[in-house]
Amino acid sequence: MKRILIAVLVFCVEAQLAMGQAPRAANVVNTSRSNVKNNLISNGTSCTTIGINLDANLNVTGSTSTTAPCNTPAGVYPFSLPALPSSPVTSVVPQVVDGGGWQTTLVLANTTASAATASLTFYQETGAGGGATQPWTPTFLEGISTQNLSLAAGATLFLHTPGTSSTLTQGWGQAIASDGVQIYAVFRTTAGGQGTAPAVAIGNHILMPYDNTNGNVTSFAVANPTNASETISVSFQSAGGAISQESLTIPANGHEAFAFPSQFPGTANGQGLSEFYTANGGFSLIGLLFDPAGFSTAQSYPASGPVVIGSPDPLRCVVNPLLPGCPDPPFLVTTFAATIASSPVQISITPVTGGTYDAAVSGTVNGAAVTGSFVGGTIASTSPIAFSFDSVGPQSTFGSGSLNFALAGTTFDASVGEGLGNATGSITLNQANVGSGTISGAYSELIPLPAPALTFSIQSQAAGTGNLLMAVSNTGGAAAIDVTITSITGITASGATFVYVPGLLNPPFVVPGAANLSPGATSDFNLIFQATSGSAGTPFGFVITAEAENVPAFTTTITTASEVLIH
Repeated sequence: MKRILIAVLVFCVEAQLAMGQAPRAANVVNTSRSNVKNNLISNGTSCTTIGINLDANLNVTGSTSTTAPCNTPAGVYPFSLPALPSSPVTSVVPQVVDGGGWQTTLVLANTTASAATASLTFYQETGAGGGATQPWTPTFLEGISTQNLSLAAGATLFLHTPGTSSTLTQGWGQAIASDGVQIYAVFRTTAGGQGTAPAVAIGNHILMPYDNTNGNVTSFAVANPTNASETISVSFQSAGGAISQESLTIPANGHEAFAFPSQFPGTANGQGLSEFYTANGGFSLIGLLFDPAGFSTAQSYPASGPVVIGSPDPLRCVVNPLLPGCPDPPFLVTTFAATIASSPVQISITPVTGGTYDAAVSGTVNGAAVTGSFVGGTIASTSPIAFSFDSVGPQSTFGSGSLNFALAGTTFDASVGEGLGNATGSITLNQANVGSGTISGAYSELIPLPAPALTFSIQSQAAGTGNLLMAVSNTGGAAAIDVTITSITGITASGATFVYVPGLLNPPFVVPGAANLSPGATSDFNLIFQATSGSAGTPFGFVITAEAENVPAFTTTITTASEVLIH
């Protein structure tokens, strides 16, 4: 997934220039790709040129000069704003294979109008098993080093492994290239078939369909580009809805390539969706689909947010909280009628602390006023929801009794949080001229509408920099409106000093994509921190203060790790 930072230049002018007045010199900062840019201001008789210089270290200096007479019509003639110089992008080719009937071609294409560079590093399986690898310098027919490759604007480089050895060698590769350099691998086999797979980012959550029916076999290759062993949870949901789970452990810089049926026997002769996930660290993955005619690459989908397979639908209880299995108690206020000696009485149930309920009873039975309450009611069962009240409050005019009833919901109006259904049960009031009665009829209830719940997390960090890909997730039951970061403070690091570089995201700002963040949704955004002293690769922490229109202000402490994910 590509993300582009756009630099915006704002000139602040204290007062408009009056015609005939010479313009004043101004301090101007421009983050531009080019070394020198000019801005011209003319009042019709004289012109002031503002020169901007950007050196290789991104230090900006400026100068002004005025010439007269100047025939340029009055006005401001700004320079164009090229893109901000970008950091190198790290990507992974999870499968590189040569020999044993296989051959790989790597293609590097510079899609920009500027010169670019790229370096490729490879690791091959050792044969010891368990995914262990060692550094690898594969042979390419072009006979060139894969370090510090230069690509002119619009240039393309092809690197072919020989594919002639009878011995199979496989592993993975990592590319560090200028932004705009696209990389992909082409796999060919003498048995027939060809597949093309782009280099991918390092992530922690990937979904991939599988098909092991009618002679098809889905395979995959996974690489661990971090310096620590990774345990990856692998979940499967078959086309019929059956769910199962396995796991993979890949050593540091390790690599594994498997056919699904051999590694995960439960997927044999089946179709469905697989989900690869690790809470910490990262990995890269590609899939291949073999069929009787040959093979092709299989599609995989990077994901963010919580796991999908086996997780409850976050909207299920929002749409209808009366469904079995939804959190109890769902009630705010429930009202229904009972009949005692042919006289109607009204019963209202309200929740109290500790998960219990009060039941207020009011009406007239046999000429006697009934007014009082049961306390300490509890839920006796949940399908249908049944309540049991066996205690009478001291404020009641009746001394003892019981109330037992069940509610069977039929409809729910999410717009107002009202549920409707049928109530059945019995009531006993040990009060003179009152006695017992039955409960049978309709009820209505007000159900608390769910609230959003927001969490912030780091998705990835560019190697050796303070550039963070962040995410805000809504794990609640309602949309969060205008998720806003109001401040970024408390930046700490051991042996280094960092400052936040706001760019366009200057607090307070609404998180991009989070103006209406749905339940279960995640929105990514970038935060850039600069090391003013010490190493930019030093782990650091900071505090985000955030809020939404329907979420009170809260703080989250974010800490980067020494092992980071690279997007």
